[in-house]
Amino acid sequence: DIEQARRVITRIDAAQLASERLRLATEFHTLIYQRANRPFFLEQVNRARNNLNRYWVLAWREKSFPTVTQTEHEEMLTLCVKKDRAGLMDLIERHIIASGNVVLTYLQTLEAREND
Repeated sequence: DIEQARRVITRIDAAQLASERLRLATEFHTLIYQRANRPFFLEQVNRARNNLNRYWVLAWREKSFPTVTQTEHEEMLTLCVKKDRAGLMDLIERHIIASGNVVLTYLQTLEAREND
């Protein structure tokens, strides 16, 4: 799983379209999360990601992932190798909040434009 996740990170770096990067990020997160052996949790995470992906694509407008996103993916993998569960959970929580803030900021910007 670790080697496969490393390959996915490399493919994210090489991907040209935001939609492809998001598909690969979903693949990366699935690799990490499926090891927890919590199918209900994984299903809920995937459902949330599927709903949010459309907004991330629009928010990034085919630009690169923010550098911190890939850095966090690499850190997640390092924490997995170290079996640092607490560190990994803390990082995943921050990663999810930051990703949600991308969508929130995008939607707030749209709303502000509509109200002008």
